[in-house]
Amino acid sequence: MFSFYNLLFLMIYVLGNYYFFPKKDMLSYGYSYLLTAFIYFTLFPDIKLIIPFVTLFIINILLYQLESFSHKKQLSYAKHKFYCLLNPIINIFIILILSVIYIDNGSSFTINHYFSRGLISLNISLLTLFRYTLALLIAGNPSNHIIKNLLASYQPKGKKKDEQIQIGAFIGTLERIIVLLMFSINQFAAAGLVFTAKSIARYNEIAENKAFAEYYLLGTLLSLLFALGINYIIL
Repeated sequence: MFSFYNLLFLMIYVLGNYYFFPKKDMLSYGYSYLLTAFIYFTLFPDIKLIIPFVTLFIINILLYQLESFSHKKQLSYAKHKFYCLLNPIINIFIILILSVIYIDNGSSFTINHYFSRGLISLNISLLTLFRYTLALLIAGNPSNHIIKNLLASYQPKGKKKDEQIQIGAFIGTLERIIVLLMFSINQFAAAGLVFTAKSIARYNEIAENKAFAEYYLLGTLLSLLFALGINYIIL
């Protein structure tokens, strides 16, 4: 079970790295983390949050430079995949260290009065809210980003339009969210309907193109694996 601090710092990383602004340069990272900081300090007006923000921002700027280097040097797919997976692994390690420090020091954060009253009126604990918010956030852009990089070498030949890529990512996000919802109400069999509907929509391409069928199957299985991981690790 994740602690309050694990969830708090993981959401800083996920929002700062995968949402708000396209990560094309260091400036976009800065804007993204500033917007994330604005949201956090509105809900938790506490100066102690500056340390995890600054730490994660510096770590991810360095990792961004490393990833940019891998693109410029046109490294092999295996090395590029390594750099892709290195980012979340290092961030999770740093977040675990930060969490241990804050827990050992007995730190607590000030919560916005209106936000706290809203949680009480809805009868929702902060920990529960964080768990479900983080699960939905990870099911979106972070999962799409990692799956896309893992499948890069298996993608069928032929350039896809940006619209097709965006639609595919959106479908993948919805797929994982629906599966998570089905799992949360113990309707495991119903989750299979999502993949059945997806297969029917792509039937012609699957039947006529073996390379696409294998790529589609890998993507679907990875998406399901991410949904299962999110459900059992976070929820």
